[in-house]
Amino acid sequence: MLTTSNSQAGFTLIELLITISILGIFLIPMIGYLSTTNQQIEELHKRTIAINLARLKLEEEINEDFDNVISSSLINFNGEFRAYKYQFKVIRINERIKKVQIKVYCHKREVVDLITFITDSI
Repeated sequence: MLTTSNSQAGFTLIELLITISILGIFLIPMIGYLSTTNQQIEELHKRTIAINLARLKLEEEINEDFDNVISSSLINFNGEFRAYKYQFKVIRINERIKKVQIKVYCHKREVVDLITFITDSI
């Protein structure tokens, strides 16, 4: 005896459309979230580089003779950090104390602003 079955394996078109709709509801916000997260990671990366460059230049400046620590115009970093620039602003508080501020820019936008005080070691 031969028996035939009318049931077919697989999904109907309506089941497929419902599944795609449900996935779309969840995936579209996730794509926006991932895009925003990627931008935030890139900004944090720029900021980390800028902080380290600022610390390096501040350390170099602090090691200079007290009288040679002066304000500067905008100066480019070299090598792989060409996109970054820095500027020193030095204010003499009194005979023995100076306030040293460094600003680091990336693509003409200020990224970091660090301040320290140095003293004249007599």
